[in-house]
Amino acid sequence: MADLSDISLVTQVAVLHNKKAFDQLVRKYQSPVRRFFLNQTLGDEQLSDDLA
Repeated sequence: MADLSDISLVTQVAVLHNKKAFDQLVRKYQSPVRRFFLNQTLGDEQLSDDLA
């Protein structure tokens, strides 16, 4: 489950269109999301990057 700071960041992005908050979320979750898709695509790096 997302912690309170993540909820706050998502709220800032959705309501205030805060680019810095969006950048923080991307930095935090980009690698785990890419790893997830890498497993789902059987190691297809190009497709994983496209999906992530």
